[in-house]
Amino acid sequence: MQKAGLEGEIARLERQRAAHFDGQLAVRRRTAEAQHEIETAQRRVEQIGRDLEQRVPTRGDAFLLVAGERRIEDRHAAGAFLLNKVRLIEKSRAETDIRLGALGGFELACEAGPTWRQEFQAGLILRRSGFDQEIETEHDMTPMGLIARIEHIQERMPQERQAQNGARAKRSGGCSVSRPSRPALRPQPELDSKKAGLAALEADLAATAKPPLAKAA
Repeated sequence: MQKAGLEGEIARLERQRAAHFDGQLAVRRRTAEAQHEIETAQRRVEQIGRDLEQRVPTRGDAFLLVAGERRIEDRHAAGAFLLNKVRLIEKSRAETDIRLGALGGFELACEAGPTWRQEFQAGLILRRSGFDQEIETEHDMTPMGLIARIEHIQERMPQERQAQNGARAKRSGGCSVSRPSRPALRPQPELDSKKAGLAALEADLAATAKPPLAKAA
């Protein structure tokens, strides 16, 4: 009965130790994920800061699309120019990455080729610090609608940076709370003691066991 009790205690402690290690691994994983998100948010804050430094106002008469030697100051004409370029590339079915012009201090380009969504797709791209932002050009998109979409993206950059700062602060607080200062559970000493007791009991039982009866001649 004593041996069965020790074996049960050992099994319980081993399950407890395994659960403890799993919990520690989960905490470390969450902490690593939070740290990665903090670093990503910090990087985006810095990149948006560079975007804001290069941004040029386009409100009212300040609007200007520079396309090579052309200077387009009319919004409707500028939107029609960009849409026409994208549609022609889309019809050509030729892979390309071509600069179309600059608006608000940012380069506009068209990237065309196969994507994971479609066999072939031509997209309008706003070149930003750290990444290229795709601008949707649905087939019912109007020239004025396209220009409004581009200007909206540029004008919302301060709010975008504020959101990234908020995400970074939130994850930083959660990371500091979830990071363990030291393991909360240490079952190993008790487990070692139980195993040693079981080994001693088995040795004692083996030493006191009666020898087998000798076979009759």
